[in-house]
Amino acid sequence: MNGKPIWFSLLALSAGLFTLGIVVSEAGPIPPLCDGTVQTECLLGDSGWSVTIPAHVRITFMGLDRPSAGREDTWFLKTYDVVDFSPVTLRFNPFDPQRIVDSFFRMDELVTDKTTVPFSTFQFATSDPQNDPCSTFHPDVAHIHPDGTAAPNPDFGGATQWDGLLPAAGRCPVAGHQNDGTNLLVVQGRTIAPNSSWNPQRIRLHEADGDTWFLTEKVVPEPPALALFGSGALVLLFGYLCSRWKQGS
Repeated sequence: MNGKPIWFSLLALSAGLFTLGIVVSEAGPIPPLCDGTVQTECLLGDSGWSVTIPAHVRITFMGLDRPSAGREDTWFLKTYDVVDFSPVTLRFNPFDPQRIVDSFFRMDELVTDKTTVPFSTFQFATSDPQNDPCSTFHPDVAHIHPDGTAAPNPDFGGATQWDGLLPAAGRCPVAGHQNDGTNLLVVQGRTIAPNSSWNPQRIRLHEADGDTWFLTEKVVPEPPALALFGSGALVLLFGYLCSRWKQGS
């Protein structure tokens, strides 16, 4: 008995543990459920999606509905304070791709103005690896449905409640991408005063391809021209937003 079988077994065991360690570390920890506390990444229920969150934003998972084998509706609440005019970006990650089907999201927001000035305009932009022309009836890129078309389950359905800031302009306002879906949306209307909140409900988002995608939104500081040109202000605003969006992309 020369002891070789023992050393061989020890080496094999060590190799096996090392391999197991690699597999576990590559998989990484499972993020917690989005519960409205301070989190950097959290799960939107068992939808297969996780979301990466800025430090001052809170996400609360509200519910999940699968009305058919090929569709899901994921409902969540986003809460944060506006302290300046910096954009706020969420990253949606296909954490468990096998669970993901045609994904609709219902987003409630509670946005509180903590600046010293009011605002009345908000901008949303979505992005993912897809791209499509304005002639496309329904976009492939992740997008927003401004009309908030009802979901099959009434608990998740009903038109979007915009709380006084109404859809005013989209990326392709003439040829689709308006109610059909837009990856750039401006909402505008009532004044949100300092220390008051904007609380839209059931904003309808859609990502059909299971890609990593981003939702960016921000309070828009009104250009000085808006105070001077009356009814032409919205046209100027949209041109201004488009130029800012292109510069940032």
